Amino acid sequence: MTKNKRERRTFTAEFKHQMVQLYQNGKPRKDIIKEYGLTPSSLDRWMNQNQTFIKCEKLSIR
Repeated sequence: MTKNKRERRTFTAEFKHQMVQLYQNGKPRKDIIKEYGLTPSSLDRWMNQNQTFIKCEKLSIR
């Protein structure tokens, strides 16, 4: 018996940024995940990547 494979979805950097902004502006995480059909791990990864990007920007400004 074989499992049905899910097709891997790709998202633009702009879409990822918009999802992070929704969360940062107060929209509940579970609502974002449900409304846009995301996995919790994807949203978490994008939020972590956003924090890393911000830290790198601050270091390069110095």
